[in-house]
Amino acid sequence: MSVAQPVVISGVTDSGMRYANLWDAEFKGLGAPGPYCMASMTTGRALMLSIDSACPTPWIDIALRMFDTFRRGDLPTPTHTVEWKFSRPIFSPVAAPASSDEAALFDMEGTD
Repeated sequence: MSVAQPVVISGVTDSGMRYANLWDAEFKGLGAPGPYCMASMTTGRALMLSIDSACPTPWIDIALRMFDTFRRGDLPTPTHTVEWKFSRPIFSPVAAPASSDEAALFDMEGTD
């Protein structure tokens, strides 16, 4: 199991339900290695948090911090987007925000 960094996805469904998931993209379970959802949170009839028993201990803290954000009504910042193909998730990294030229110029002001 990879414990370096989880894959975080979050969003809102067409019906208005908010969700956030924490995935291990390379989980090695009993079957073939593949993505595995370690923690999930959703809204609906109740505010739900589920953490799988296979979740690495450091990721439990991440899931709990994500749930604090989720309970406030915000979505945790996603690291990836997900597309489903043949009932399997395919993750793509979220592009980092582009730095503006103005910020670069501001950083240069006052330097000799």
